[in-house]
Amino acid sequence: MNRSSSVGEKARLMADLIERWMNNPLAIGLLKFLSKRDERGRRIERILLEYAGLDAELSLGDKLGSIILKAFLKRVLKALKLDEEKIKRHLRIGYWRKGLASVLEGIACRGVERPFTASAPFLIVWNFTDACNLRCKHCYQRADRPKPDELSRGDALRAVDIMADAGVAYIAFSGGEPLMRPDFFEVAERVVEHDMGFSLATNGTLLT
Repeated sequence: MNRSSSVGEKARLMADLIERWMNNPLAIGLLKFLSKRDERGRRIERILLEYAGLDAELSLGDKLGSIILKAFLKRVLKALKLDEEKIKRHLRIGYWRKGLASVLEGIACRGVERPFTASAPFLIVWNFTDACNLRCKHCYQRADRPKPDELSRGDALRAVDIMADAGVAYIAFSGGEPLMRPDFFEVAERVVEHDMGFSLATNGTLLT
């Protein structure tokens, strides 16, 4: 068996295990408890932060949820023969935690369904501006100048806050040329503050 088929088989086994264990009223009820949101954000993200070995301020409810989630993860990892320490290393990366949190929250909202729908998109491609400093023949986007209705700096920052609150894990900045906007780095910094990942589609001419 080659590596890609092995990975595919593990993914199928994981899906089957989760469907067997989670598609019942008790499990859904526990997941709803784990997925509770409050003024500090999503409980399940705080629990995963603590599980990964990072600093997390847990309430009494969070600590109870942590016991439940750790027991579930141990069963899954043991059944799939996965290295728990390796999984914890992945979960120290913000977009991994957010992605897993959205998967579990999606199960809490809709149960296990195929095709599966998480509670939030993992990735959003954001056409940050239509302005560009080049006119490449191959480009499918007409991007010679900013559109009149492009988001202001304040609205762009609020958009990041909204996406983070919804549970989006990763933002792909596109355009146009995102670096044409003078507020790009401020907005990207806001993404990082929310522990989301981001990528940048750029022609590279404005990088110094």
